[in-house]
Amino acid sequence: MQVQLFTSGQVAGLKSVRFDYPLTFGGQKVPCITKFSLKEVIMSIESARAFVEKMRRDVEFKNQILAAESAAKRQEIIKSAGFDFDRMHLDSLVSELTPEERDTLMLL
Repeated sequence: MQVQLFTSGQVAGLKSVRFDYPLTFGGQKVPCITKFSLKEVIMSIESARAFVEKMRRDVEFKNQILAAESAAKRQEIIKSAGFDFDRMHLDSLVSELTPEERDTLMLL
């Protein structure tokens, strides 16, 4: 993955962020470029962080997520609770989690 770093003066005018992910399919490298608006990235990270906090403090919500019979059902519960984040933004919070929380989030 290539990440372009910006100085604080450059960030003020930044309107979008581009992530380049080298993918492989059948042993062949497949270029994939995903573009996000900076606002969407920030909102996704904030939603992921709020989701982690809700999982920490709301035992009933956490148990409801853990009791779901499939990943699709877990995603449905998460969306219906008002959370909207990309998996990569949730994964970016891993260093802030306890081992138990990491295990729980692996189910998503």
